Amino acid sequence: MNIFEQVLDQKNEVTLANVYAFGAYSDTKPALLCGDDVLSYRQYFEHTLKLASYLDRKLALPGCRVMLVIEDGFSFAISFFGTVTSGAIAVPVDPLIGELELHHMISVVEPTLILASPESMDKVIRVIAEQKSGTANFSPEVICMADSSGTRIGNAEIAKQEIDHALAHRPMNEIAYCLFSSGTTGKPKAIAHSFTDLMHCAEAYAADVMCLQESDIVMAIPKHTFGYALGGNLVFSLLYKSTSVLFPERSTSDRVLHNIEKYGVTILLAQPRIIAEILNREDNRAATRGNIRMLMSAGESLSESILARWTAVSDVPLVEGFGSTEVGHIFISNHAEDVRPGIVGKGLRGYELKLIDNDGDLIENDDIPGRLCIRCPSLFKKYWANPEKTAEAIREGWYISSDLFKRRDSGWVYVGRHDDMIKTGCGEWVSPYEIENLVLTSEAVLECAAVGFRNAAGVVVLKVIIVPTGESPDLEAIEAQVVADSAAKWPMHPHKHIKVVGFVDALPRGSTGKLQRSQLESVTLNEYSYDC
Repeated sequence: MNIFEQVLDQKNEVTLANVYAFGAYSDTKPALLCGDDVLSYRQYFEHTLKLASYLDRKLALPGCRVMLVIEDGFSFAISFFGTVTSGAIAVPVDPLIGELELHHMISVVEPTLILASPESMDKVIRVIAEQKSGTANFSPEVICMADSSGTRIGNAEIAKQEIDHALAHRPMNEIAYCLFSSGTTGKPKAIAHSFTDLMHCAEAYAADVMCLQESDIVMAIPKHTFGYALGGNLVFSLLYKSTSVLFPERSTSDRVLHNIEKYGVTILLAQPRIIAEILNREDNRAATRGNIRMLMSAGESLSESILARWTAVSDVPLVEGFGSTEVGHIFISNHAEDVRPGIVGKGLRGYELKLIDNDGDLIENDDIPGRLCIRCPSLFKKYWANPEKTAEAIREGWYISSDLFKRRDSGWVYVGRHDDMIKTGCGEWVSPYEIENLVLTSEAVLECAAVGFRNAAGVVVLKVIIVPTGESPDLEAIEAQVVADSAAKWPMHPHKHIKVVGFVDALPRGSTGKLQRSQLESVTLNEYSYDC
């Protein structure tokens, strides 16, 4: 019997008790590591039930939304599972977001309660006060939550709460949590899931791709307000009795390498940006030659050049995958024994995939890209308070994504997002990812973004914005190189030639680490003039 079958009871219900398998854990089995502190599975279970008991007595459950504005740490993990166990709906948001974005998120989900870290309290209170002075007809209560070596829960009133053990057996199958989309193409949407959705994701990815084991120590580079980390680190580790590393600090290469060595991390859930930074460091032995047995990459497209550089210095498999918040987690992936450059992987078991054109017709030709559609058991239930967008996204059980793929050698190749495509030349479409993959082959380039740029003649041309490596880069030489490389790579396709190069210290990224192309003044889709 696999983990998925063990956790589901005869009524096909997920409960906290069977997720934790409480009796199987000793007081000393580490569940969470953060700083110098350790939280055992038994402590984790008990503190989660304390918070669930507190919320059960305090709120008109089920269905109340509880927003979590908390840095990664014990309090975040306890707050998420405690909220879900109580019957409320957990809504984690990045504590570093600005007040305007927080105002939007609060307006969308209308939380009854907000659990906030001490660092976020003032911001949360200001935003609520502004909403009170506006048109909002609700006023959420705010409770401070902090990590504390004394109570772990970080709130004295909750820490002394009497536990209602019956809550451990309350089903968590209804809508259990909402995650906000990255907002790369507009205002973030609240994407609603049941906890059972994560169970299906775990069966497909944690079992088949991560091959997660009880001895594993897992760490995620993105924060846990991102589904990739929330599922892959916090939830999947819990299901497979492994240990999760949490850290509130920003995910720099310094912090990542320090934590890998300190905790003996065996599985790292990474993103291409950090992988590139690690490769550029001489002191990267902890990542390339340490205890890590598998390096996962998702959240953005992994360039073939980064994969080649990694495999040249490390025997650790670098496994790319692709997922979305709407689907719950990663649903296309390579495997450790089958990593192919340029191919994201194959659809995981339980996930049915197809491509359609702009008219909604099925695409069967491997050479033609199309919009990816997914039918699966982990599909989101709705966009909260947005039935129009929900109806657009889900049609006859299929999720119609904005991601463009094509097939190659029985695998899936990522082309780009429908709304990121650039129209140049005589109306030809260009994938920014194809251009970026070429530019990233230069050792002088740390990261880059290709966008459409309207020149003085009003014609859209390709512009590449580059973050160079090194302390004193030769910018003129880098510009000349990437311009020449594009002309040499596509001599018969001038619409793919780079015409403008810009340099920045860092690219704009959202809370999930994804590139915010909208902040680069990119000209995309139909905003173009012909250059025939």
